[in-house]
Amino acid sequence: MLKINVTKKKMKIKKIALVMAIVTVLGVFGGWTWKMPNFLLKFKPVKADLIEKKLPEKRNVNIDRNNKISGEALQKFTETTFAEVLKEKKNMVYSPISLYVALSMLTESSQDNPVLLKLLSGKSVENIRNINKEILSEQYKGKNGTTVFANSNWIRKGNEPYKSLINNLTSIYQAQMFMVDFYNTEDVKNKMIKWINQNTEGLIKNIDPVVDRNFEYVLINTIYMKNSFVSKFVKSDKKTMVFLDINKKKTQIPYLYNSISDPLRYYSGLKYEMAEKNLDAGYSIVFVKPENSLNDILNREAMKDIMTKLNGNNSGSYKMTNVKIPYIDTQSKIDMKKVLSNIGFEGIFDPAVSEYKVFKNIRNLKVSDILQEARFKMNESGIEAAAYTEIGMVKTALPEEAKKQLDFDKPFMYFVKDDGGNIYFVGTYVNYEGK
Repeated sequence: MLKINVTKKKMKIKKIALVMAIVTVLGVFGGWTWKMPNFLLKFKPVKADLIEKKLPEKRNVNIDRNNKISGEALQKFTETTFAEVLKEKKNMVYSPISLYVALSMLTESSQDNPVLLKLLSGKSVENIRNINKEILSEQYKGKNGTTVFANSNWIRKGNEPYKSLINNLTSIYQAQMFMVDFYNTEDVKNKMIKWINQNTEGLIKNIDPVVDRNFEYVLINTIYMKNSFVSKFVKSDKKTMVFLDINKKKTQIPYLYNSISDPLRYYSGLKYEMAEKNLDAGYSIVFVKPENSLNDILNREAMKDIMTKLNGNNSGSYKMTNVKIPYIDTQSKIDMKKVLSNIGFEGIFDPAVSEYKVFKNIRNLKVSDILQEARFKMNESGIEAAAYTEIGMVKTALPEEAKKQLDFDKPFMYFVKDDGGNIYFVGTYVNYEGK
């Protein structure tokens, strides 16, 4: 009798499983959706390990990028933010594109937030999504160059995120999801460091993300870029040039220079001169030397003028030039909450202005931290750069032809862009720190 009952129970379980399988298949192929019972619904995050993405080996250089909306948005975003970041009296590097993508993910939880949309130059959340689809479409990983983005969301265990939010973040931003115990800050921090290192080839030294036991939700974006010069710089060997740093101190430093057969493109502006050198796959690096001090170029008007010259056919200021330039190896840690607040976007952090809907079980969240760490290296062969941007959120009880020689022998600015106008890294070189 007992054996018969057990057999009947097994048959009943098999029938239930079969019915569920049939219903699921019909739902997929029949165009309608069956709602799974609540007791079967479980949020299953991806493990905190690297997921190998299948990326093209080469960047598609045959696309007309002049009409892409991402280039215009990234330029405006850089014009708005770069001067506040780079005003420090030390070598700095910052990735506008990493901060842009991280803030874009934030818009998914704050639909049509006027502060975020203004900062990101977006007409709507849908417009921001389209911009980011263009940005992520630029990814490639090959022998001659790499540009790779990665996104992740870190969710406190027990929280129930909105399904639509998760769907958009995974489908549009290709984001990974991790359920973690933020009370165990050391464990979470180690997992974040591991994930960031995996997605930036370990380039950023001594990574130090913010982990607060009160965090409910964290967004992280990473970018890793490696690219070779179309024509290498030449090492100066034992020769040096005098570099006058921001404190008016003179130092003999080793330098790189271009070969006579490979002059750089030269442009001049009202208070600056600049030279542009080609990297592979449509990228380039631009060096901007101010007439007097960095203040001449660390402003929105100067950056706008620079980008106009680079994007236009301004033959009147276009020549060829020979350059001398220092090696660069700079790493920065930037409090982006402070930066954004200083330039008038403090509303992102004010619950009375910005409402974020992430979880069904938590009504009020606010952005408590935005951090970026970045590193940029340049030698005679090319560049290597990486950055991550972290956004942390906590609960809030209340809505709260060579004709010219151009030596970069004093503080200067540089940035890496592509032929669509996207700006990946921007930095300043003000002091010699060794090769």
